[in-house]
Amino acid sequence: MSDEDSTDRPDAGSLSAMYLETLRLRMEPEKFDVLADALKGFKKASEAGFDGTGFDVNEELFTDDVRRELATVLTMAATGRTDDRVVEGVEGDPSMGCMVVTAEVADDPVKLAELRAQMLRMVEEGDFPE
Repeated sequence: MSDEDSTDRPDAGSLSAMYLETLRLRMEPEKFDVLADALKGFKKASEAGFDGTGFDVNEELFTDDVRRELATVLTMAATGRTDDRVVEGVEGDPSMGCMVVTAEVADDPVKLAELRAQMLRMVEEGDFPE
C-alpha cells in the first residue's frame, strides 16, 4: 500500500481545519473574521441550494487575498488534497477571479496559459455548462 492510500492520512475536514488554524495565526484578525464569515455564508448557501442567499461579508475586508484563501480552504475541504493551487484567471489581474488547478498545471506555463485562454473564451462567449 502506498503512502497516498494510507488510512492514517487526515480526512478532508481535518486538513481544512488544520489549514484554517494556520490562517488564524498568520492573517490579520479582521480578515480572518471575514474569511470565517464567508465560509459560514458558503455553508448556508450550499444548504439553501445556492439560491442567492447566505453570503453577507464585509466587502471592504473581503480582499483578493481573502478570496484566494477561501478558494484554497474550500478546495481542500472538497478534495482532501493540499497540492492543488489557486491561480489568477488572468495572470497579474486578481480582479478577474481565480481558478483551482492541479500542481502539474500550475507548474507548467504552457498548460496554464492554455487553460486561462480557454476560460477567457468561455467567459467571452458565455459558454458555460448548465
